[in-house]
Amino acid sequence: MSQKSWPKRGYFGSQVLLGPFQTDPADMVDPRGYFGLVPEGVSHYTSLRDEEGHLYSTTRRFPVQPPGEGGRKTLIVQSTRNSDNVLHFEPRLFADSADSIGALATLQDGELRRTKAPGAAGKSFEIVFRRDSMSWSEEGVFDLECRQVEPGLQWYLPLRDVGMLYATHLYEVAGVLDDRRVRGWAGVEHCYMVEGGKLYAEKEPLCGPETHTTWYTWGTKYKDGSIETGHFASGHDLFGFAIYTDGQGRVVTSTKVDALIKPGQDRNFPEQIVLTIDGVLWEFIPDPRGKMPDFLGKSQPTTPQNEGIWRRVGETREPESWFAWGEIAPSHGLTRSYRSRFGIPAEAYNK
Repeated sequence: MSQKSWPKRGYFGSQVLLGPFQTDPADMVDPRGYFGLVPEGVSHYTSLRDEEGHLYSTTRRFPVQPPGEGGRKTLIVQSTRNSDNVLHFEPRLFADSADSIGALATLQDGELRRTKAPGAAGKSFEIVFRRDSMSWSEEGVFDLECRQVEPGLQWYLPLRDVGMLYATHLYEVAGVLDDRRVRGWAGVEHCYMVEGGKLYAEKEPLCGPETHTTWYTWGTKYKDGSIETGHFASGHDLFGFAIYTDGQGRVVTSTKVDALIKPGQDRNFPEQIVLTIDGVLWEFIPDPRGKMPDFLGKSQPTTPQNEGIWRRVGETREPESWFAWGEIAPSHGLTRSYRSRFGIPAEAYNK
């Protein structure tokens, strides 16, 4: 019999609830919370490629709780058009852009329009969020049109003292960035945490208790026109989930997810990840240019982000556009551990 103790009251092994939801622009500025959690912030981001194959990543975050510094309240643009040929910050494209603090949000006729705070310094921006699409413009930087792959996807992680509700909208994107035509993917993510919580920083259920070993948001459009996009994650105790959709009304969910993570030489970025999801093998193949080292120690202090593609092992469809933005968490350990007696699989129970 296992020598581990039972979990403490109120802890359910980091099990996650999963499901789809209907997009409503009003929800993005609704101050209400869920399950004792309150809005922490809304993140907009893209993963784009130009006609020469250069990779770009953009982020703009609208914090609700106190934002701290750096990327938690500003526009950031990264690109591979540099000597390292990996994703690095491009300050020439965003240094003089207005930050997100105090941004004006106007809800009218089913559209939510975000613009910079009245009188704020810096170049203007405008994001128009609709039920099935979004447009995003940053003055002098980019203009993007985004078509949502419906429905929205959400997951909820309850822990004893903290928790997280994460609601995501994912989009196909076309537009112009730095005078170059680009195509790719975008995400809009609304995070709910306990009062005073900050994603990746304070009162946080993934990094604080070292819950996860990997977490990705991803999407792929194949040349035959089919689409899949969703979230994958795995970690300790019973933490692990997959939720994805084909954009045609089919949503797949699973909490039976295990990860085999092969880190690269620096251990910050993966060389490969293989997930077993309900017995089906999926693999993450990193883009050689997709590392995001400039986030380390800043908005992502312990979980370096990188880009790549998720696919089923043995997939024969040819991708047309794709993204997979996420992380491994080396400091949390890379293989699943059980911290209490609850959840240990039968084959390992007496070990």
